[in-house]
Amino acid sequence: MFLHLDNLETEPSKGGSIWLTIGEASFPEEGWYDLPGTLLEYWLPALQSFADGHTDFCKLGFLDGPYAVWLLRKADAVQVTCMEQGKAVLERQIDFAGFWNSVKKCVRYYERMKYLSTK
Repeated sequence: MFLHLDNLETEPSKGGSIWLTIGEASFPEEGWYDLPGTLLEYWLPALQSFADGHTDFCKLGFLDGPYAVWLLRKADAVQVTCMEQGKAVLERQIDFAGFWNSVKKCVRYYERMKYLSTK
């Protein structure tokens, strides 16, 4: 599973595309428009706690639309469940380390774009 950012706007909303790929599937959909900076601010503490092993469950919600991603640690595996309107639409085991690396890469990219847009 990988996190993607694209087409980040500089003003006024700082919106852009943010979505996940899980195997061949995209969630909520490829190019999903939302507020990446706000989402990353909400997601990072929960993901960091999950990555550090302080919790075995993590919920990542989207601001636009009834979408969420649940991460659940089961023994040595991490299960991802993509939710739409409270119903599971996709479930898979994932490589959490790979996903976590993609999140950190997106955070660095967002911070760089945010920094560049203020000059």
